[in-house]
Amino acid sequence: AGLDSLQALVSQQAAAIQALQADMASLTALKADVAAKETRISQLETQLAEIRTPVVFCAHTNGGTFKGGEIVHLYSIVSQTPSNMYDSALGIVTIPASGAYLAYVRTDPHGNVNDAVVLQMRVNNVVKMTSYGEHGTTGGGAITLQLTKGDRIWLNVRGAT
Repeated sequence: AGLDSLQALVSQQAAAIQALQADMASLTALKADVAAKETRISQLETQLAEIRTPVVFCAHTNGGTFKGGEIVHLYSIVSQTPSNMYDSALGIVTIPASGAYLAYVRTDPHGNVNDAVVLQMRVNNVVKMTSYGEHGTTGGGAITLQLTKGDRIWLNVRGAT
């Protein structure tokens, strides 16, 4: 009788151990699932922060003569958010976050400028918009662009001779 009750107790304990092992396997799987979801939440929070951060780039140049040829336009006055978008040595704006952007260009030759000026907005070296102006007239335009983080935008300027 004592051996039978001991065997019954061992069987119960073995069943309890199997149930605990199954619970441990479930907990391990749940931990992995929680870790994956925490990683995804972190990624989404980063994306949301990028979306919530306004991107502003406003620049202009005072003066300058453009005769013949074609150069990348360098701005003399720049206001930007975030503050590292514009490479002043190259005249290139690097897009900090993917999304839709509104770009506006105005060509306003004035002062002693007698020649026409042509501006071409380029995204990754593809012309997206052209603006033409000459002394006494202004030209310009706006365009909505779907841009990807890392895209590069610049204006080529040339004097129309």
